[in-house]
Amino acid sequence: ARAGGDDPGGSGSLLQSASLAQAAPAPAPGVLGGDEVTWALGLQLGRAVAANGTSYAAFGHRAACGAAAGVCVPELGISVAVTVSRLTDAKSTTSQLLGAALRGSGVVKLEGL
Repeated sequence: ARAGGDDPGGSGSLLQSASLAQAAPAPAPGVLGGDEVTWALGLQLGRAVAANGTSYAAFGHRAACGAAAGVCVPELGISVAVTVSRLTDAKSTTSQLLGAALRGSGVVKLEGL
């Protein structure tokens, strides 16, 4: 819910840009499951590449154990999450399911996620 009068510009944002900039730490490099990732606010930052080669900002998270993954591509209106019932360090099943769902929306590759 918006606090009355806190959005003087009528942007529809819950927080002013200056507040967001102060709250959000700079993206930080890291490693997850042996892969290099970029972290920001507890999520991984990356790119989603469409079949036509266009690259879009994406964010999400995948568990190091390979059993769960989720990704959001705001510009395309896509959000997908996959959880498999068997814990394994092999990411193949989760990756295949996530890839199939994204291909159905025109995304052919994820970079950095």
